[in-house]
Amino acid sequence: MFLSSKMLHLPKNALSLQHQSINNESLEQGTQLNEAQLSLLRLLGRMKTVEQVNELRQVISSYYAKKATEEMDALWESGEWSEEKNESVLKEHLRTPYQHARS
Repeated sequence: MFLSSKMLHLPKNALSLQHQSINNESLEQGTQLNEAQLSLLRLLGRMKTVEQVNELRQVISSYYAKKATEEMDALWESGEWSEEKNESVLKEHLRTPYQHARS
């Protein structure tokens, strides 16, 4: 295996699970993963290069970008989002006020 769990930002034991039957009980500290998460772990266990992992990240990113675009299109079409709302959000101040540390 060429990939380390550090490269994939996974728990240290996640890649060692590729040689085991991956199930919820085998994860440390009782972490419960759903079937989609387990499926992705199995897929990552088969990848041999960082390039393959980066390609998968790009595919997943593209998927979520497409879903976000579809949702925004639906909001525009339904009238729940408009140019006025867009401008309002752009002008909205959402940051938490900075508090200076006192010595």
